[in-house]
Amino acid sequence: MTISPEQNSSIEKTILKTKTSFAIAYDSEYVVMKKYGATVKLNDFTYKKYKLVGIDAEDVNGNKDHMLSVPATFLINKDKTIEYIHFDENYINRTTVAEILTHL
Repeated sequence: MTISPEQNSSIEKTILKTKTSFAIAYDSEYVVMKKYGATVKLNDFTYKKYKLVGIDAEDVNGNKDHMLSVPATFLINKDKTIEYIHFDENYINRTTVAEILTHL
């Protein structure tokens, strides 16, 4: 499952683009993402820089708070215990499928 601050229209585009088969939940108020510390607020300079390369947080999130979700992976077992966390504000650094599989 993925949790995203993106509006449903943006989520639908992501599903079509990535052909994902898992659920993507809309977290408009960042409730879940804040609880897990997986949000970052862009300063004005960074927001403008992102917008120049086609990443417009206002457009995809439908608000002007300039928040983005941080790519994070949490593996939570049946007892609701977090078994594995990968979190990096640099969105380029993401956990690999191989890494996830070693923790299952």
